Amino acid sequence: MLVSVAVLGVLAQFRFPDVQRVEAPAQPLERLAARATFDELAGIIERLDRRIAPSLVVLRVGSRQPPAPRSLRDLLSEPAAAAPQSGFIPSLRVRPDIAIALLDPGTSVQGVLGDSQAVPLVLALDPVRRLALVRVPPAADAASWQWQGVTLVDTPRYVGVIEGTRGGTTLRPLFLGKADRFEETRWETPLVVLGHEALAREGAFLFSLEGGLIGMLVSESGVLAVVPGASLTRIANELLNAGTPVPNDAGLVVQPLTGPLASAVGAMTGVLVVQVEPGSPADGIVRPGDLIETVDNEPAGQPDALLLRLARTTPGATVSLGVRRGADRHVVMLQLGVAGSLRAPAAWPGFTTDPGPNGARVRTVDPGSAAALAGLQPGDDVTLFAGAEAPSPRDLTRLAAGIEAGRRVLVIVSRGNRPHALALERPR
Repeated sequence: MLVSVAVLGVLAQFRFPDVQRVEAPAQPLERLAARATFDELAGIIERLDRRIAPSLVVLRVGSRQPPAPRSLRDLLSEPAAAAPQSGFIPSLRVRPDIAIALLDPGTSVQGVLGDSQAVPLVLALDPVRRLALVRVPPAADAASWQWQGVTLVDTPRYVGVIEGTRGGTTLRPLFLGKADRFEETRWETPLVVLGHEALAREGAFLFSLEGGLIGMLVSESGVLAVVPGASLTRIANELLNAGTPVPNDAGLVVQPLTGPLASAVGAMTGVLVVQVEPGSPADGIVRPGDLIETVDNEPAGQPDALLLRLARTTPGATVSLGVRRGADRHVVMLQLGVAGSLRAPAAWPGFTTDPGPNGARVRTVDPGSAAALAGLQPGDDVTLFAGAEAPSPRDLTRLAAGIEAGRRVLVIVSRGNRPHALALERPR
């Protein structure tokens, strides 16, 4: 035993030459063990990175507004702080040429890191869960085995967390303790609490050290949580098969109860209705000042939970609302429709024009129409539409009628003596 201790002491001096000699014989053992454990974890992370790297794509995202045309003079004259801001998010391939990512409202995918020629296309977007399918450059060696997924267990362990940066994907170990589960209205299956948001960024992916997909990180009510890999697989398949879902909108504007409001309405629980949009499914059924206490005989919860629950209901379905109006309680039946802000525009192309100096000048743009979504504005002069230069209002009507459903056309307008290119898509 004395010889063994002496040999370990000598080995420790070679491994840690800059560390002063310590008299306690147990210290070399502890340091060797700690260093060996660290080296082993670093090796595991390196192998995991090589294994899953082909399945990861970093997307460059920015504002949903189309970027303004730029000349060299614009580039050189503007201050650095005025340059368009962008971010980088990771995405995971569900097919060799399709990846899934968490896309925040108001942002769009503008490019693929490492491929300046690629123009990614959002194929489908779940607006309730903010999950998007994006067409990316294909990769023949993209792994598919990770979609079998693994389930988080309560045993403390290390996992690998994948995040997107300007330099590409980063993989680092993250220690997880308890795996507490909680229900969240936005998701059909329970989420797993990860902890404080400082641990990792929303949209990152978690992998087991063996290479199985654990899930994606999302922020719910200020808490970082894990959407299980099985849920991601199911949602990805739904988006692949059915495309972008359109959430239901009851037409309600609601507000949570505060102490003074609860005293004014004479109730302790419920969601207060402050406005009902005219022509919406709730118009004539629910009134401002009503208190929604239950949905299908379950507590209504907080306003966001109520709206999300109605949004995820099958289109055309009927739900029962327990409503308190003054001192009276009654149940009303509400048949849900399509969200007004996401409803396909009734008219195409969604704008009107007058004769202009260079063809046609936009007079009005219908809210929520294809023209509004593309960024067309009143006062724009249409200089090119579907290949036709300086089209007249009559030409625009004829050209728009010949556009097939689901097709995008290039539109160039003059706005304030500056050209702008837009992509106008005819709804299916």
